[in-house]
Amino acid sequence: IAHQSLHFFFLLGKVVLLQYGEKFNNLRMFPQGNSRFSHVRYEAPVSYAVRTEKYEEKSEETKLSVDFDIEYPQVEGLPSGKDQEVNQILRDAAMSSADLFYLQPAEEVQEFFSSQDNLYLASEVDYKVTYMDENLLSVVFTDHYFLGSMYLEYSDLRARIINLETAEQYEIEDLIVSSPELIRHWRMGILDQNPDSYPGKELEDNVYERMLTGEIVDGRYFANLFLDKNGVWIGFTYAFQSDDGQRIERGWTTVPFAWKEFAPYESDHKMWDILKK
Repeated sequence: IAHQSLHFFFLLGKVVLLQYGEKFNNLRMFPQGNSRFSHVRYEAPVSYAVRTEKYEEKSEETKLSVDFDIEYPQVEGLPSGKDQEVNQILRDAAMSSADLFYLQPAEEVQEFFSSQDNLYLASEVDYKVTYMDENLLSVVFTDHYFLGSMYLEYSDLRARIINLETAEQYEIEDLIVSSPELIRHWRMGILDQNPDSYPGKELEDNVYERMLTGEIVDGRYFANLFLDKNGVWIGFTYAFQSDDGQRIERGWTTVPFAWKEFAPYESDHKMWDILKK
């Protein structure tokens, strides 16, 4: 969502402004996160179609270079007739960076970029349909983007779970009941994939707790939820910087939970009942 990227960018505040145009030998980027879900694509027999929409723009001018290569799904023929509403949610998720920093920039963004020379704005977005049936659609988007400079490189994981009957979007804070056990399992999953993960090792439990309530913590950390046929995944996007500025790590990662494993953390939200039908 656009406000998420806006919050993410401007609450980085000093980090972004101080780092702009500089080269960092201590930056660790995980622009592809981990690839464990890259093979996941679940398609049940359904009455509607899913096609790929693509937005491309590339140009080089004196003060501004742009490079956008964005793909996202669009549905056709929903029995509910909610095609337009569902497609808008999917489009906005994929185009978040392009909208915010190029197509529909907020006033603060325009002011910041107008004061800079040799801007480089880029966004490469891919998607996976991880679960689909007649009632629900779960899609994951990966956005590898640059905010004005080759050195301001970030990578977000966005997820959308949509009720195809009502065009409602379900958020992580609506779907789970947090607990110390869930946070421990989640952190262990992050460290299993990357034992040297700075955010995995150094963030306090309360940061993970706040992410599970839907908060974008310090403008740098947020979580989301998506489905596949085997269970639930928690996605984690981060832009970590240590207090001394010597350790910087940006990217995303995902941790899977089997259905039975995740059952104790399910809220009483109607989505779980829809899934179990």
